[in-house]
Amino acid sequence: MLKKVGRKIKNRAGFSLAEVLMVVLILLMVSSIVAVGIPAAVRAYDKVVDSANAQVLLSTAMARLRDELGKATDVKLEQPSGDPAIYKAISYYTPDSNQSLIYLKAEGTPEYKVIYVQPYNNIEDSGFDKLLYAAPLVSDSASGKKLYVTYDSVSYSEGVVTFHGLVVKYKTKDQELTEVTDYKIRVLTDEE
Repeated sequence: MLKKVGRKIKNRAGFSLAEVLMVVLILLMVSSIVAVGIPAAVRAYDKVVDSANAQVLLSTAMARLRDELGKATDVKLEQPSGDPAIYKAISYYTPDSNQSLIYLKAEGTPEYKVIYVQPYNNIEDSGFDKLLYAAPLVSDSASGKKLYVTYDSVSYSEGVVTFHGLVVKYKTKDQELTEVTDYKIRVLTDEE
């Protein structure tokens, strides 16, 4: 047996051309499958992450609206004297009797409506034409600079503020990721 192994070691014949070509062909097929599969996996991962971020962003926006309006009194929907398509505001009083505003502003196109919160101590310094001190409902860092929260319309009736069509969309494409059809917030009224 030892002689047989010794002869194999001394016989230095390599692979045939057909064997080498077959190995190269198999490696080429495996690498092409991997090259196609990795970008598909990355796209699927990005889609799942964007969906999760959209859910978090929408729930954050809803919680912020509930925090702002849940204890509000004397709520009014206000329209500026200028262009009605630009924005309106929800005016209300906080529990400590300070006036606050939530601006509902369309930036650029009607599809890109951003909700701004105006702190009560700066209302006198700004008007409908100045959103100097207002901050977006959800910051750019929270939205990941890729997503934003928008809405279709807002109504107020019998102590309930309703945001119709709260949606999270991509900033670069008109694709909805998650939506709440009607988000209702019961506010305190002067009678309660």
